[in-house]
Amino acid sequence: MSNDIISQNAKKEMVKAQINELIRLKTAALSAENKSLKERMAQLEEEINRLRNESREPSDEEISRKAGRIIIDAQKTAQKIISDAKDQAKLIEQASSDRLSSLQVNAKAAESAVIKLKAESWAACCELDKSLEEIRAVIKALESDKNL
Repeated sequence: MSNDIISQNAKKEMVKAQINELIRLKTAALSAENKSLKERMAQLEEEINRLRNESREPSDEEISRKAGRIIIDAQKTAQKIISDAKDQAKLIEQASSDRLSSLQVNAKAAESAVIKLKAESWAACCELDKSLEEIRAVIKALESDKNL
């Protein structure tokens, strides 16, 4: 029974480690996407600055329109990243929940098996005790017959 508990604890620790690894990988991916977005924002800012420095001065309306597009693009990208992260977190949570449920079912089955083995062991011990008593009775009977 102790081995079963140790095994279950090991499985739980393994699942926790897998979840932590998935979280670490997703965090790394999100960090990379965030870095990419920052680089894209810097490029777009450079583009805005370049356009401002051209010989033709753009109107305030053109600048506002381009800035608005940049902001909208950045917002859409950020929303997509957040949505993807939420979806990934839900998948990880569901997988973890499924794994935990599986471990709990396995733990119950193991516990039932241990109880059954204990009962069988107890029954076997009782049978052995009964057989031992019968053997002792036979030995006593033989000894008393021998003494007669």
